[in-house]
Amino acid sequence: MSRFHPLLWLSVGLDLVGLLAGVWLAAVLREQNPALLVQPEGFIVALSFLLPAWFFGGYSYLRWPWMSYRRLVQRWLWVITTALLFTVTFAWLLNAPDSQIWFHRSTLLIVVTVMAFWGCLQRRCLQVLARRHATRRSSLSVLATSPSSLAHQQTQNVAAPSRQQRQLLILLVAYHPSMQEVETLQACLAELTPDIGYAVVVNDYQPGEPVDQLKTGADCFLTNLDNPGYGRAVNRLVLRLGLLPPFIGVLNTDLAWSSGTFETLLHWMHQHPEVSLSVPQILDERGEVQKLCKQNPTLLGLFSRRFVPDSVKPRSLRQYDRWYVMADCDYHSVFEAPYLSGCCMLMKSSAFCRAGGFDERFFLYLEDADLTRRLALEGRCVHLPVASVIHNWGRGNYKSFSLMIVNFISAWSYFRKWGWSFF
Repeated sequence: MSRFHPLLWLSVGLDLVGLLAGVWLAAVLREQNPALLVQPEGFIVALSFLLPAWFFGGYSYLRWPWMSYRRLVQRWLWVITTALLFTVTFAWLLNAPDSQIWFHRSTLLIVVTVMAFWGCLQRRCLQVLARRHATRRSSLSVLATSPSSLAHQQTQNVAAPSRQQRQLLILLVAYHPSMQEVETLQACLAELTPDIGYAVVVNDYQPGEPVDQLKTGADCFLTNLDNPGYGRAVNRLVLRLGLLPPFIGVLNTDLAWSSGTFETLLHWMHQHPEVSLSVPQILDERGEVQKLCKQNPTLLGLFSRRFVPDSVKPRSLRQYDRWYVMADCDYHSVFEAPYLSGCCMLMKSSAFCRAGGFDERFFLYLEDADLTRRLALEGRCVHLPVASVIHNWGRGNYKSFSLMIVNFISAWSYFRKWGWSFF
């Protein structure tokens, strides 16, 4: 929280100003002396407001600057309710008479009303400052070249075509892909037109792997001797590339597509400049649509789909799951989604850089949910079925205990950043 200290102290100071204004107004309306605040019961009332206001107020919107304003107002109303209950309970324990000014119903009503309006107003203003601060900090820290961010990397010198003519650059993130995956990718990449190129970043690189075959024709072939995770690997590749074409795509290596797929997607993106992120229709190996669009992550949504078998789910929970995964949407039409799959993302390079790239706190899982939310601030994020790709979806966290732990850590990081949404 050290980076937020100026805004945090400003928030506490403004809360104190609002409290003093409420106290002064209550004293004037009740024809009392405002100096009564220095009495012990006055301090009790003040602390009952300021302590919850700091935790649920300043801390909330500075720690989670992208929390929706509706949820922020809900938290502030909880502050008011908590403070009121605390004051009433304390008055009951002290057996304070109703005539005592600070525990009188009219005094509390006036102070609560002033604090409610003042708190909502100042949080609305300060949240904008907190978001600007977070965006600027993310852009500077994630996409700023530094020796530490480029450690453990090796760039292969490959004979690549000039990137001057590129309109779209596909970024492939590889982690020990099989020979079959590499051969499938080679066949697909060979069909790309000259205005679409590709670059590869390999995590935990071992010389002689099948992925070496992708060097030929790559604009850049970056190898990480460590395994920095999905998002951090993409950021490293972007740093290494430097100048980017107008559009970039971030893809898994377990994909396949037919000739003309990315040309169609690129043409559509050119015609819709208001779109910052698009994901094509995702098919499984049988040609059936994978419904991977989701609502923003919630604790109930993640828990239900991971741990509750369909056979024991009540009807209400099954309906909730359908809403969460947007199962009732028409996947043959274009629609906006709060959470798009990261297996095949096409985005405007300028929007990606302004958003600060991938958040490197996410090693794997939910980095796409986080990026979608930030890119939604730059433009529309849409499911785009004008073309399709085939995805060999592994669901590794359902099979591996270690990946399940990674998923838990990512969920913890996500909710700490965006606020805890239970359902």
